[in-house]
Amino acid sequence: METAPLFYWPTDILIVDDNQSFLENFSSALDESASVIIFDNPHAALEALSKNNNVFEDLSSLATFVNSNEYDDENPLKKIDYSKLSNFIYQKQRFNNISIAIVDYTMPKMNGVEFCKKISNSRIKKIMLTGDASYEIAVKSLNHDIIDAFVPKDATHVFDEVNQYIKKMRLAYFSDISNSLQGDPQNTLKTSQDYLKLFRQFVKQNNIVEYYQLDVSGSYLALDKAGHNYWLVIKSMDKLQQDIDVAKYHKENIEVLKKLETKTHLLFLFSEIEKKLPVSLWGNYIFPIANSFSFNNCQYFSAIIKKEDFSLRRKDIGTLQAYLSDR
Repeated sequence: METAPLFYWPTDILIVDDNQSFLENFSSALDESASVIIFDNPHAALEALSKNNNVFEDLSSLATFVNSNEYDDENPLKKIDYSKLSNFIYQKQRFNNISIAIVDYTMPKMNGVEFCKKISNSRIKKIMLTGDASYEIAVKSLNHDIIDAFVPKDATHVFDEVNQYIKKMRLAYFSDISNSLQGDPQNTLKTSQDYLKLFRQFVKQNNIVEYYQLDVSGSYLALDKAGHNYWLVIKSMDKLQQDIDVAKYHKENIEVLKKLETKTHLLFLFSEIEKKLPVSLWGNYIFPIANSFSFNNCQYFSAIIKKEDFSLRRKDIGTLQAYLSDR
C-alpha cells in the first residue's frame, strides 16, 4: 500500500564496476541530486560500506512501545516521537548515508551477485548492471531477493532506467525504515487517495528534496535543495474544534476566532516553543486553508506554508546544496 515514509532525504549512492572510464561516465549521467561514491574494486567498496555513516543505528530512540486498552500485551502500540524525526535536519551528515548500491555483475575479483550477498544483512537497496550473458543470473538473483532490481548495460536508455530505479529504491529504503518503526500503515489517513494526491502536489510544486513527518495526521516539514522551509499542515475537524474552543475560552483574539470558526484558516504551532505562546499571539500562526477532504467519515483541512522558520534553528540546518558543493 502506497504511503509517504516518515522521513526522506537524498542519500549517497555506491557504484562498483572494474571499468574506471565507465564508472566516471555513468556517475556523471545520474540525477543531479545524487551524491555518488565510485569503486573499481569490490573489496575496497565493501570496506567503505563497513564504515558507512549509519544515522539509523539506533532506531529505538525514535519510537516507544505503549499499551492501550485497545491493544493487548502481545500487540503493543508503537508511538513515534515526531520531534526527533524533524531534528534530523540538524544532522548535517545525514546525506552521507549509503542507501543504494549499483553493482556490475562481471568483475574479475568478485562478481555482482557475490558482492550483493555480502551486504544482504544491510538495508541497502541493490541494483545490478548486467550483460546478455548474465541476464538469467540477474532474474534468478531478483527472484531470490539477492538484488532489488537489474538493468542491462546495453539498454537504449540505461541512464534513464537507473535514475528511475534510484528514485524508487531510495523511497523503498526509507519506507522500510518507517515500517520498522510504525508497522505497515493500513487504512490510515496517509493511505487516502486524496491525501496522496495532495502530498505529491506539495512535493512537486515546491521542488522538495527531503521531508519529515510532524504528527500522526500526516503534517510534514519539508526542505528544497537550498534548505528553504515548506510545511504541509493537516488538521482534523476535531483538532480544529479544539483550537476554536480554546480561542473562545480565552476571548483574547476575536479576529482569530472568526477565521477558525468560518474554517478559512487553521492554527499551526510547530514546537513546544510556539505551543507555550499566549492565545493573544495566535494571529501570527494561523494560515489559509488550501484544501479539505474526507476520510473514514472525518473531515480534514490542509494548509501550505512557505519559507516560515518558526522555531527552527536556521543556522544549524544542513542543506543538500551545501553537502553536494563540499563533495
